[in-house]
Amino acid sequence: RPPKPAEAREALIAVQQRVVTWGIPVVQCEGYEADDLVATLAGQAWPEEVHIIGSEKDFFCLISDTVKLIGKHGPIETNECFEKFGVLPGQMTDWLALVGDAADAIPGCPNCGPGRATDLLERFLTLDGIRSASDEDIRSVRGVGPKTLASLREWDPSMALRLVRLLDDAPLRLDRLFLGAA
Repeated sequence: RPPKPAEAREALIAVQQRVVTWGIPVVQCEGYEADDLVATLAGQAWPEEVHIIGSEKDFFCLISDTVKLIGKHGPIETNECFEKFGVLPGQMTDWLALVGDAADAIPGCPNCGPGRATDLLERFLTLDGIRSASDEDIRSVRGVGPKTLASLREWDPSMALRLVRLLDDAPLRLDRLFLGAA
């Protein structure tokens, strides 16, 4: 990504300074995006319950018995993920890769929108399951015709998966955040 404009950096520093005065640690890590830091810290909090404030689509893959999202309309748990996207949290990474996201420059599978992605994952459970299924089985999924089948066979999901997968290996330690040394 291109560097942030100076005004944006200055505004971010002002927000960070205010948050620190509230006793909340500010976490940054070179080479990792904020979503990756959230995933890293949420994974370290187990077995404690974690509440992530935000309802970005990529956070839905973190939902579990101990990780809840808090959106503007309240808690988002497994049932809400399924109601909204038609897939379980563990399928969200594959769903996001299939669908893509133009706003984040994520190239999804051509001819595979949200409905088809949901139907395919309902039937084959994972992207690997879809890719290893026979043409006949894939064509038996509602709305999948020759064009979608060809797209699924020709599409290389590696870039989309790399862009949607949250990294959970940032060099941070949750137990040290409140000691002042992340």
